[in-house]
Amino acid sequence: MRLFPDTNVLVSAIIARGLCEDLLRLLVRGHVRGRWELLIGAPVEIEFTRILHTRLHADNETMAIARDLLADGQRVPSSAVNLTLPIPDLDDIPILACALAAQADFFITGDKALLDLNEVHSMRLCSPRQMWDRLFACD
Repeated sequence: MRLFPDTNVLVSAIIARGLCEDLLRLLVRGHVRGRWELLIGAPVEIEFTRILHTRLHADNETMAIARDLLADGQRVPSSAVNLTLPIPDLDDIPILACALAAQADFFITGDKALLDLNEVHSMRLCSPRQMWDRLFACD
């Protein structure tokens, strides 16, 4: 199973204790153990770093923790896949294109507009809670 977390899930995992933090740790642990593949898309990593640095003014220690948590994930390059989707934030298009090009089975997001799509091509979109419920028994 190939799992692709959205930027908002990763940011939440770093800045707050709770479901997203627990989910990211579960995703990393399962990836390391070979139970599934954690995919870290280049556009997500760029946006993630930018948000932590410019919007949240994360210190060097927080940035190091963020890099360490993502270090075990499989890096996925940006994609030139052309998508036309009915979503308000066009910045999400390259992220979804990257996930599709990486052949992700699940795109994990907290973005309601994306969750309303339910599926893009054969990739399912799910919330952190839905993914947690699906994976919890696997760990």
